Amino acid sequence: MEEEKLQETCAEGKGASAAVQAEPLVCTHLTLDGKLYKRLYGKWGIAMCILGGFAVVLFALWVAASVIKDGGTFSEVFSEALYLWAAAILFACAAVYLFCAAKLCRDADANVRENTYLFYEREFIIETSRRGEQVGVTRFSYAECGKIAERKAFFLLKVPAAGAVVVEKGGLSQEDCTQLRALFGLASK
Repeated sequence: MEEEKLQETCAEGKGASAAVQAEPLVCTHLTLDGKLYKRLYGKWGIAMCILGGFAVVLFALWVAASVIKDGGTFSEVFSEALYLWAAAILFACAAVYLFCAAKLCRDADANVRENTYLFYEREFIIETSRRGEQVGVTRFSYAECGKIAERKAFFLLKVPAAGAVVVEKGGLSQEDCTQLRALFGLASK
């Protein structure tokens, strides 16, 4: 059902894209919800959990060294206040990141948007809809993109006016990915 809707959107050149060209070179669809953000930031979340765990271990070593105070090397090294501050800062950074990432996912789930990307030779168009109603059409030229990167599952385009534009590779054929690499000026894989 959703694939039929995407094909209709691409075939018609819906909205503002009809005035530019009848047929886009590549057309794809992306749902911006909590699942997408979890996939985008999941590895960072794991890294922050590890960092938080490291901070807890560092704090435990500081507490143990403060309690022991036997004059040995262990207590001399770990009783310094520097370790307490390092543990506190690392733990705070990890906690803030995890809290913000969880809030971002909750907000995205509460405000699910659908983006249809229409890629033409010199520009691309993003058609955004919410609950089946179109809420915006944005047009960008490739020259406006500051940085374009390819990851395992995504193309990431940095557009100053819009922030990061995420194009998921999962719904694209190998030919479409190759064509996007050529449009973005990326090396072929």
